[in-house]
Amino acid sequence: MDKTIKCKLLGFVDEIKQNKSFWKDKESKELGSTNIRNMATIALNADCYKELKLFMEYKIARGNGWDLIYKDGKKFGEVILEYMDKIKEISHTEEEALFNISKFFGYLYWFRKSIEKGGK
Repeated sequence: MDKTIKCKLLGFVDEIKQNKSFWKDKESKELGSTNIRNMATIALNADCYKELKLFMEYKIARGNGWDLIYKDGKKFGEVILEYMDKIKEISHTEEEALFNISKFFGYLYWFRKSIEKGGK
């Protein structure tokens, strides 16, 4: 993985972390670390970006925390879709985009898991 892309992915996670009230909210506990980790695996197993995007839209409709309002009236899953689009734009191929999105969800998983264990 390109170091520049890795730093951008980590920067995206840092941006998501900024909404401290969302992460402290009791309702956000619906969005467990395993739910996020599963998205990393799904990204690696997807055949194309459209498939992954459609699955994310399904997850938002289904709930499980992806439908919680994150910021400015946008659902958390909608914000994640925006980041997925950004990652696709900075990737050279669709296969690379899926790999990078998987890494993004992996980094987000680390953050969410740390909160579940009492981290900041």
